[in-house]
Amino acid sequence: MRSWTYRSLLVLCLSLATISLTTACTAATKEISFLTTGYPSALLTYVQQEVAPEFRRQYDTDVVVLTAGWDDRMEKILVMTAGGTPPDVIVTGNSSP
Repeated sequence: MRSWTYRSLLVLCLSLATISLTTACTAATKEISFLTTGYPSALLTYVQQEVAPEFRRQYDTDVVVLTAGWDDRMEKILVMTAGGTPPDVIVTGNSSP
């Protein structure tokens, strides 16, 4: 059940990113960033080796997987946003502010 939930969450997030990409980005942009917090290494490996390549195949868009620890996640989001390059998709869990 947990594996299904993670996969569903990833598909949902990447689908939303696709919608965002097609409506907000120029045709020259072929990359989206996906920031995760607290994912186990096995799940990150799955995202990088299975989900991201499949997404690239279907949408001709690379997925850059970024990670942050629970303690520095908000700082990373704020710094990236202030620098003008906020993540396209952010998944931080249920207890995030």
